[in-house]
Amino acid sequence: MAWESDAEVPTWPTYSEAMAMQIDPRRVNMTATFSESVTDVQFTVKDPSGAEVPGGAAGDNGNKLWTFTPGRQLDPETVYTVTVHEGKDLGGNVMSPYSWSFTTSQPDTTPPTVTGTVPAANATDVEPGTPLRVTFSEPVSNATVSVKDAAGSAVAGTQTVESATALVFAPTQPLTEETVFTAEVSRATDEAGNVMAASSWTFTTAALQPPENSPSVEYEYVSPTTDEAGEVTSSLTPAFEARVSDPDGRASTLTVQVEHDPSVPAQGSGLIWSGTSVSVPSNGWAYLSIPAGKLAKGWKTRWRARATADGVNGAWTAWHMLTVTVPSPAVARTNAQAQDPLPTDRPFNYERMTISACRQARLQSGRSYHAFGWAVVKPYTACYSRWKGWATYKTDLYTNLPKEPIKNGVMMETVVVMNTYLGNADGNGVIGIGNVGGQALRPRDISVTTSIENIRQMRDGVEVTQATTSRSSSTSTPPVRTVPPATGSSANAVWTD
Repeated sequence: MAWESDAEVPTWPTYSEAMAMQIDPRRVNMTATFSESVTDVQFTVKDPSGAEVPGGAAGDNGNKLWTFTPGRQLDPETVYTVTVHEGKDLGGNVMSPYSWSFTTSQPDTTPPTVTGTVPAANATDVEPGTPLRVTFSEPVSNATVSVKDAAGSAVAGTQTVESATALVFAPTQPLTEETVFTAEVSRATDEAGNVMAASSWTFTTAALQPPENSPSVEYEYVSPTTDEAGEVTSSLTPAFEARVSDPDGRASTLTVQVEHDPSVPAQGSGLIWSGTSVSVPSNGWAYLSIPAGKLAKGWKTRWRARATADGVNGAWTAWHMLTVTVPSPAVARTNAQAQDPLPTDRPFNYERMTISACRQARLQSGRSYHAFGWAVVKPYTACYSRWKGWATYKTDLYTNLPKEPIKNGVMMETVVVMNTYLGNADGNGVIGIGNVGGQALRPRDISVTTSIENIRQMRDGVEVTQATTSRSSSTSTPPVRTVPPATGSSANAVWTD
């Protein structure tokens, strides 16, 4: 076999630390790449005073790449000169010495930080199967992510490095729905050895899509309320009512959640109370009240409800707003006889509501056909109006229109007006009204007028009657007294208080 003579001196075209580069003194390694495999490479590193830096050199990549690792930390903001020499190829050719300089910087003492998370901090309605992702401010290693539920139990999952600055945690199983989870990332270390302080955030998972055979909630409302929209209550222990139904006829549990209004963070945040009403038959009504001590006067809250049957959750209703406005306690008064009693014939505006005015007010209220009707209350008069009926069909809560054709039933428009009176000082008469039908009124008298109109009867899907109007009026006070009906009424009845 013939041998070919090698007289070419190895060259060193590249190096890692060039003149004027700012290098962290805690993580400087000097490397040199040669044109061919070499041995016996020596590195000489000196500071400005000429003192050599101890360390060792090692070859890699078939001895084409050589690295010098300092035996001590270099000084900050210092110019170092590196000379590589004695490199020899397989033919025994020795390289010419090569030198360059670099400048160290101040040590990197800033630990990495978290710059982004998925889900975001305080996110809500997060899909239970969403993987978690953490992004860092710089390349890191050794980072770990842990996830715990509200009870502090760890969530099993797989952690993968997406890139030098991103980490992903995928739960083994979808997370529990509608649960607050806490995620924490720790031990993230940058190239300078700085370790990040642990960082945590919370998020809340969304409700899972209900299956087709899930129960449902309808006609949910609060009692008592003092406004037409049903969003203001005068009670610290209001009741929540709703009808639940299940396609398989199963009994259900109604769950109601009340939480702080997110738009008023100064008041508080999160869940205030959650309650259940169990064993509610399908198409039955559930009723539950919030316990005392949970709500405070002036609070703005929101609430929702859902039904559960045999472990199958139905969909939550939309959030409903509810403001608590409890009236101030009445100031105690001392009874005293007036020095100058007001005469009973003194004019006084009672702001009475008539049957027709009450009906017209309902029609103009935006709740013309609301299933729970419409009402107005004034100091001396009150009226209530709604459509009333008996039939085997479902109606829409806000329009009261049938969701399916009515085959058999009766519907009618009903109005009730109640009037009270302002008594004079001695209690023997009322102001502004001397008598009704020749009979003197007293302060405790209450007059009630009722109206039933537009009576419609359906039989086998055909309207068979459309009745006219029936009205009655009465005034009562203990003991019961019969008073002639008001003008225009067609009947008389006696009511007691």
